[in-house]
Amino acid sequence: MPTGPQLRVARIARGLTLGEAARAAGVGLATLSRIENGRTPLQPDVEARLMRIVDWTEAFDRLFADLAAAVESPATPAEPATEAEPIG
Repeated sequence: MPTGPQLRVARIARGLTLGEAARAAGVGLATLSRIENGRTPLQPDVEARLMRIVDWTEAFDRLFADLAAAVESPATPAEPATEAEPIG
């Protein structure tokens, strides 16, 4: 299940304004803002409406899982390039 900040990313990716999403979900603009900023718990009924509005798909689940994995174990930096030995 998505978090408020993840729903914000999905909303923006779908081209919806905060006001459009709030109206469609039947919540106030300030309430949706607090949800998206993680300051208000996401109630199951509101979560379901928001997921429908932003057309939450498995692609979003995979994207956020991949991002979380990348943050938890960042790739090691590549070895610095060395100059080639001159021939001759």
